[in-house]
Amino acid sequence: MTAATLLTSIFLLFSAAAPIRPAGAFDAREAGEIREGLRAPTSIDVSGDRIALLEPFFGRILVYTPSGRIDRRVDFRGDAVSLARITGAEYLFCDRKSGAVRLINVDTGAQRVFFDGGAAGIDPVDLIVRDGECLILDGSGRAIVTTDRSGAVTGTMIPELPSGVMPGAVTSFAFDPARDRFLLFDQVNSRLLLFRSDGRYEGTFCSFGAADGTVSRGGEIACDEDGFVYVADRFQGRIAVFDRAGRFAGNIGGAASGGARFANPAGVALDRNLLYVVSTESGSVGIFSVRKDAAEGAASAASTVAPVSNDTVDVATVEFVARLDVPVDRVAASLVDIEIASAADSATIVSGAVGLALAEIAGDGGGGDVLIRWTPDTPLTGGMPYTWRVRVGMEEEPGEWSKRERFHAGSLWREYILEQNIPNPFNPVTTISFILPETADASLVIYNLSGREIWSRSFGAMSPGPHQVEWNGTDADGNHVASGVYFFRLTAGEFSRARKMVLAR
Repeated sequence: MTAATLLTSIFLLFSAAAPIRPAGAFDAREAGEIREGLRAPTSIDVSGDRIALLEPFFGRILVYTPSGRIDRRVDFRGDAVSLARITGAEYLFCDRKSGAVRLINVDTGAQRVFFDGGAAGIDPVDLIVRDGECLILDGSGRAIVTTDRSGAVTGTMIPELPSGVMPGAVTSFAFDPARDRFLLFDQVNSRLLLFRSDGRYEGTFCSFGAADGTVSRGGEIACDEDGFVYVADRFQGRIAVFDRAGRFAGNIGGAASGGARFANPAGVALDRNLLYVVSTESGSVGIFSVRKDAAEGAASAASTVAPVSNDTVDVATVEFVARLDVPVDRVAASLVDIEIASAADSATIVSGAVGLALAEIAGDGGGGDVLIRWTPDTPLTGGMPYTWRVRVGMEEEPGEWSKRERFHAGSLWREYILEQNIPNPFNPVTTISFILPETADASLVIYNLSGREIWSRSFGAMSPGPHQVEWNGTDADGNHVASGVYFFRLTAGEFSRARKMVLAR
């Protein structure tokens, strides 16, 4: 596939707008915002193919596509704080009223208790999902509880506080993968407490105030893979940023940074080099592209963002997000390749994009998170697994391929549907239509009013999509049946439904 076959909806989330605050090795630029449908969000989870926002005042979670289009809303029960995706369509939040961590499926709306904090003597105030585990912060700062995907406790980290270091109300935390440590935000003293993953105390930084490097009233915190820490300051309307050594690196938002003040920034989340800032009072999410230690002459690199880890994408419009890190002096000559292959045999290339000019996609910006949409030359098959990868380089130096990520091509049809027969009443032929969202063994049975089976048809494995079957008013032996009321039942996989029809001769 060439660049000419791409749809017009190719865009770069990173823009070349003026920086909010160039601060040495740290630089943040506006990249977009989300407003559609939001009223008062407080917490956010960004996981590649989905952006989920918590609105506890209205008892709902809103889910968006990576491009910021609203996908669905789901209501929940409880006094919710902190939102994190555990797997697929399932998210976790802390219910302050019941002292539990609750699980909700945003596709079905089903909810249940995931972890009973009251029974464990824990007051859940924040949570993180990492490497398939859920980490739950106790509001007293006494413990961080680890559970598996089912909610079963697998470990507890007890912070070892030295004499004289007593936390106030601990309200949020983050994990620093670069240093293998936890950062707990002490709300009373407006400081960050640092602990190794085994509980050993490492120190503290940040303090109360309005000057650079201080926080008046903290919200959520986040830590990126390089060890930079982002602290939401709800009172000052900004995000305070600290480098991997705990030194103040800059502010995002607020008068001192030259940017607009956020209206109560309660939540923050990171997705590669994009920072998402939740403003509760303005009902919006600001998106910022963050750069650190950028240097000309460095090697280009590409990595997959979405879909990853067996995500599901629509077969007709496949959305791929890739992180392209390219030095400014190489943008003009850089080319991007995308490859889709069969999961069963990576040598079987199904589709892809070859030789996309990065300069045309990214403008003057350089690297960033690029969202590309296109319809493959060869349509993907619903229900089938595939892999994809991306690379960025120059014509003479194509660059290294990223890690292959496995994904599933999902059906455009999301549920089983058995439609009313047409025409109804009928004489002598009628059409029965149904839709399958996935490949399934299907059968159709027709009964008379007394419940006796008079006609049946087994179709075996049927592909996803719409199907039609005609019935001419005869029984299994080909004899015409009498006028009257009949029932037809579709069974496909675990789905089974019946409808009524009338034959009027």
